[in-house]
Amino acid sequence: MEYVKEELPHFKIFETIIRKNVAIPESQSAQQDIFTYNDKCHGAEDYMNLSKEILNVKEESLTQA
Repeated sequence: MEYVKEELPHFKIFETIIRKNVAIPESQSAQQDIFTYNDKCHGAEDYMNLSKEILNVKEESLTQA
C-alpha cells in the first residue's frame, strides 16, 4: 500500500480497508447484498465506512469548487 501511495501520488487512495470476510461470498451465494445478509459483519461495516469516506471526498470537492 505504501508503494502505491509513493509511486502514484496523484491517485486518491482511500483509508478504508475491506477485510476478508466469509459473509461477503455467502451473501453473494444467497443473492443478497451484504447489508441485507448480515449488516453486523466486518464486511458490511467496512463497505459502509468506505461509502462514508467516498461521500466525504465528494463533499470536500464540491465545497472547494
